[in-house]
Amino acid sequence: MERIRAGELLQVVLSRRIYLGQVDPFSTLSRYMEGDRSLYVYMYSDGKRLILGSSP
Repeated sequence: MERIRAGELLQVVLSRRIYLGQVDPFSTLSRYMEGDRSLYVYMYSDGKRLILGSSP
């Protein structure tokens, strides 16, 4: 909190990790967008893990 007050940080993203097991990433992203077209959605893979997310 001190860093925000000091002006060091402009934005902070709060998130949580959820393990879903086997999912189809493209289907999951499509469902995110169907629920709310104003979302920003993303998918990232480093070869070992896949990260899906959305932001209002």
